[in-house]
Amino acid sequence: MALEVFQDGFEDGQGAAWPTRTGAWEVAADAAHEGDYGLRLSGLGVSGAHFATSTVKWSQTNRPYAHLDLWFRCLQVPALGTSMGLVTLQNTAGVNHFDFFVSNVSGALRWDLEGAIAWHDSGVVPELGRWYHFEAVVYYGDSTYWADVRLDGVQYPRIESPGSTPTSTRSLHLGSNSGAQGQWEVDQVYIGVSDEELSLPDLPPASGSGFLPDNMSTKLASLYPALPDTAARFYQWIQDNGPEWCDVIDFVETETSLPSSDGWHAYWTSWSSF
Repeated sequence: MALEVFQDGFEDGQGAAWPTRTGAWEVAADAAHEGDYGLRLSGLGVSGAHFATSTVKWSQTNRPYAHLDLWFRCLQVPALGTSMGLVTLQNTAGVNHFDFFVSNVSGALRWDLEGAIAWHDSGVVPELGRWYHFEAVVYYGDSTYWADVRLDGVQYPRIESPGSTPTSTRSLHLGSNSGAQGQWEVDQVYIGVSDEELSLPDLPPASGSGFLPDNMSTKLASLYPALPDTAARFYQWIQDNGPEWCDVIDFVETETSLPSSDGWHAYWTSWSSF
């Protein structure tokens, strides 16, 4: 599969992986979801002012599928009547992009293809200061574009935009080109673009099975957010291989005890290496 992957947790402290940027764009320690740094984007809310933006582009064409995964939180949002753009996944045709934003109508998180023709309002009004996990798979390779979205583990109905021109994924754009007044932060950005079919990765098995604690899948996801399928696969791998493998793990920063299983006992919050 011709898969091209980009991921950035802004750990260089500079955001060097984003070659195009404008506005109040800052890599900061207090903007991090995990690690040492995250990205903060601010809007001035005055006529002609643009929200901070950042863009990464792909070196090859013919990548109609894209899988996007990131963490974000809103610190300030505009009043109803003004939207606040968060993410735009652009295509080479230059129209009918996938947009993820705070709605000017409801104030909730919303996404669309081709503007109002294909859209979904999540009904989730972002709680200021709270981190949210956003995942999407977008397809541009046929006359009907589509997008599957999952927000904090909840998957929403697919949106479709018929009558489109088959094309390819071109770039990922963070921020808004409106004059909205607001501020938000993003971290652990992952995107894979491909010429073969992509889909949202399966969620980990239901918690509480075997010897794993109820919050194991959540903790794994927090450790491996840059590659969203890694946590799910690792979670299943632990289930399959059990205590014998876990005996060799160097658990550190002990907080929560795992249940015993076949004489095995260990502790969990994080480990020093994997």
